[in-house]
Amino acid sequence: SFITRIIISFFVTIYGISIGRWWYGYLYRESISLHYTSLISNDSLAEDYYFHNSGWFFKPLWTYEVEKKGSNVILYFYSTNMKVFKFNEYNQDETYGLKIMSWKRFLVWDQFQEDYLKQFCPTASFVKIGYLNFSGMIYVKASNINKKILSVFDVTPTRKLKYMSLGYAIPPYYSEENNLRFLEDISQIINTKNWLLLWKPKRWVDSKFISNSFKKKQFLLTENIFSKVNPDISANSLVKNSDIVISMPFSSPSICAKIVGIPSIFYDASGNIKKNMDISHNVPTIRGIKELEGWFESLN
Repeated sequence: SFITRIIISFFVTIYGISIGRWWYGYLYRESISLHYTSLISNDSLAEDYYFHNSGWFFKPLWTYEVEKKGSNVILYFYSTNMKVFKFNEYNQDETYGLKIMSWKRFLVWDQFQEDYLKQFCPTASFVKIGYLNFSGMIYVKASNINKKILSVFDVTPTRKLKYMSLGYAIPPYYSEENNLRFLEDISQIINTKNWLLLWKPKRWVDSKFISNSFKKKQFLLTENIFSKVNPDISANSLVKNSDIVISMPFSSPSICAKIVGIPSIFYDASGNIKKNMDISHNVPTIRGIKELEGWFESLN
């Protein structure tokens, strides 16, 4: 029965494409999983199916079938940095594919994330779980460290040409200039005699993603000040071994630090982001090096 349905679907797809219904080609692969799940017994299904937020827009067709048979299909979030924020000339809110979401169940960090997603899926159910350990190796703190630890989390910028190909007249907030200024400002106010500065880049990238000239500038800026942490290390693991956490707006590690009771901020080196507690999840947003210095002194 399954083979018969797949063969019929194939000829329907060919016919649809021939009369201009090109989307039949995309749906054919989906139809295979849909036919499969429609034919197997309920005993062969899992109770829960989990999807993470890297693929949040499209809910596969087969998931509707397993929901009919009593299984739960759940979208969970390992990140909270999902809302476009306003700065400089950028004033347009962008929701990307959020408006086409049709998920019925969500796992979220907090009430702020729930409120944001509920405008797109108002009838869905939400469960707040705090931060979520998604992946990464465990950070092991060296036993001979006698300094306090300040962990810094940036967001890796993309080549200007890549941004232009996506339709940006100028790079958005996560630009090379803002990245360098972010790291430089932090290095200027922290006394490395008393503090160990751990810098965890967001991901491994090559010259196709960022320019070699930027990588060289970043290396020269950080080599004698920051201890670079392997990007594969779990952000949550590093946070728990820190005394202070500073992130670029609005990356999740600072929110994780707030949840576990570690002082944390979002640092806006450009000084142009409007303060908004909804998007920052009640983590302070510090703008400019003078505010950053004042906040650090207040901790002491």
